[in-house]
Amino acid sequence: MDTNVVGRHMDITDAIRKHAEQKVSKLDKYADLIISNEFTVGKIAEGKELFWAELLVSVRSHPEIVAKAQGHDVYVLIDEAIAKAGRQLHDFKEKIKLEKR
Repeated sequence: MDTNVVGRHMDITDAIRKHAEQKVSKLDKYADLIISNEFTVGKIAEGKELFWAELLVSVRSHPEIVAKAQGHDVYVLIDEAIAKAGRQLHDFKEKIKLEKR
């Protein structure tokens, strides 16, 4: 599973990159569905400590799954986006199971 971490209007430190990649590895239980991940983290406005995070998960036989979060702590935003994407992947996998019946 390929993971790309990108920053918009801010620099991505090694700690942020490592945290994002570590959290994305929690989605490995859906590895049979996932093609790649792109994590984008950005700053909303200069002078304010307000950030956003977006996780795009490319999935086999389905449009991209998008999970967004906004707030003041980048690490918490990464965790929130992973939780949202995990929920969406779980729902998609359950839908596939029900269709096979």
